[in-house]
Amino acid sequence: MAGAEEWEEEVVPVFHPNSEEFQNLVEYIRQISPVAEKVGMCKICPPKEWLPPCLVDEDHSFTAVVQNVGTIKDVRNIPTSDKETFQSENNKQFTVLSFGKMADDFKRNHFKAPVDKISDKLVIEEFWNLVACSSSDVTVYQSQKLDNISGFPTKDSKNLFPEDIAYLNSNWNLNNVAEQTVLRYFTDRLPMKVPTCSIGMCFSHSRWKSDDFWSCSLNYLHWGESQTWYCVSGSYSDVFEKFRADHNVLINPKTLIGNGIPVSCVVQEAGEFLLTFCHSSVARVSHGFSFLEAVNFCPDSWMPFGYDFSVRQLSGRCGFSFEELVFRLLLRLDSLDVSLVEILHRILSNLLSVEVGAVEGITAWGLVKRKQEAFELVSADVRRCCVCQKILFLFAVTCRCQEAAMVCLNHFGDLCCCGPADHCLHYRYTLTVLDEKLKLLEGRIGAYDRWVQKIEDALSASDNERLELAKMKQLKMELGRLFRGCQLVSRLERVISEAESYSSFARLHFFNASPGSFAFQLK
Repeated sequence: MAGAEEWEEEVVPVFHPNSEEFQNLVEYIRQISPVAEKVGMCKICPPKEWLPPCLVDEDHSFTAVVQNVGTIKDVRNIPTSDKETFQSENNKQFTVLSFGKMADDFKRNHFKAPVDKISDKLVIEEFWNLVACSSSDVTVYQSQKLDNISGFPTKDSKNLFPEDIAYLNSNWNLNNVAEQTVLRYFTDRLPMKVPTCSIGMCFSHSRWKSDDFWSCSLNYLHWGESQTWYCVSGSYSDVFEKFRADHNVLINPKTLIGNGIPVSCVVQEAGEFLLTFCHSSVARVSHGFSFLEAVNFCPDSWMPFGYDFSVRQLSGRCGFSFEELVFRLLLRLDSLDVSLVEILHRILSNLLSVEVGAVEGITAWGLVKRKQEAFELVSADVRRCCVCQKILFLFAVTCRCQEAAMVCLNHFGDLCCCGPADHCLHYRYTLTVLDEKLKLLEGRIGAYDRWVQKIEDALSASDNERLELAKMKQLKMELGRLFRGCQLVSRLERVISEAESYSSFARLHFFNASPGSFAFQLK
């Protein structure tokens, strides 16, 4: 594989959708997921006619930070004040144009060769050699995450050319991606929904990491030199995280493979998308001057990952409450695919089992005072647990000794030393209402199962007992409206449409044929 070292690696799928397949981003990703998510990432090459503009001006200024390539240490354990001092002392201002000149000069001088004569393979081999060399003093620059610009057109873009307008509303415009997933039910501007951009040079890199809330990410290389991506799929995430915790450096993929952790590797060229799947961990190395844009998104299949992430109390670093998302979805059951309804039922059942148990525990401690709270109307920063930083939604505990401080049920004992009489349990819904919401999901799933059984019974009937078109329409109307997002309804609607076409054709050519007299089979 171009740009990769000579080591045994997982094969990364590369997809080439045609123009029709490329229309629906969510559906296309759903179709390729069974193959690609096993590896943890894949590459998507758009149709050749898909050529979006990049609207970042060469005079745009930004701050770049220095990266030491030799023996790259992970900065997780460095005190925050030391990190800030280190970064501020090494920050440097560039324009896109001046950064590009610096980047090309560095690469040319380091390899003592013209930039266009230096292979991807040579860059990657040199990078890992420098990482392993304790005496290396090579430093490079990479922009800080730029979340105030986008290469794609936005509603604020000015002076767009007519041919650029089509990309403004494109499903693959990274500014529109999150709104096609469950994140659209947060109408406010979540940081997670906003694309970030980075400008890199030869040897600039990102350390191994998984995305916030173990979400998926879509990365588009607008222009410039290629990048090598490494990935450990989510199925090996626990083993990988344990191994990474014992090695405070940027780990060479060879080391991971030697320790039984599969790694995939692929080179992304300009104009290509790199898709990472839920709970994957990735690292990236730039081959030269380039401009990358990325966004996180959460398809329906992400929901179980989001729940596990929240249960592990990792969500303090994120900008929304997973529990709040669950209840926002419950308000829109009519628009949800039945598979998502089933996922929500499992999540809510587990969630309530844990939360109700915690409420019973805090009640047994002696906490009596209760107060209903519309948490969604309170800003995220105010309703964070002051211990784990989780954004609270279902329950919170406060004490009158410091009423502004909230904690989750897991950390009520860490709030203060006051007794239960001084504490208050804030709740969004009563336990009775929570149980009713769970039963609502159960009812929806049961109704769907009965509806499917009716269809299966009709289709398994003998030829002379099969339903006519009019009766099949009636069956669809019974519950089809409630599950219009599911695949079975879509297939049924398609078959009914085909049957209506056949019926119209028959009436046109055989005048004695009555409307709806054709029995048919769901394909």
